[in-house]
Amino acid sequence: MSTYTLRDKTLKVYKDATCAYDDPKSKRCLTHTAKAKDVESGDTCKVVQRCENAEQAKLQSKAALEQANDGKFEGTLTMEGNTRLVAGNTVALAGFGHMDGTYLIDTSRHSMDKTSGYHTEIDIKRGYEAEEDSDA
Repeated sequence: MSTYTLRDKTLKVYKDATCAYDDPKSKRCLTHTAKAKDVESGDTCKVVQRCENAEQAKLQSKAALEQANDGKFEGTLTMEGNTRLVAGNTVALAGFGHMDGTYLIDTSRHSMDKTSGYHTEIDIKRGYEAEEDSDA
């Protein structure tokens, strides 16, 4: 790797997401909360979408949390050319402390010139995953 830039976003990082649904048995409005792994503090993402049951609320809250926290860790890497580094593939980073992990390649740029040869520059991102959830 010839150059790299890694960023850890702290703005708009959500610790959990909640989604409400009506329980037909108890005839009450219940909520479902999905929590992000390794996030101690942050805002709550509120899902304003109709859910018919607990399973839909679980899926909606988890999806909303993962989408809201997408790109929490981002970076740009430049290295010797590699045709397998294309958007949609994943790369694993090691040796970068808390930034270690598996990242999705968002964009890739391949270039070739006379002096430096074939190079690949990739933009990578990784968000927080939602943990197993709880009902309230």
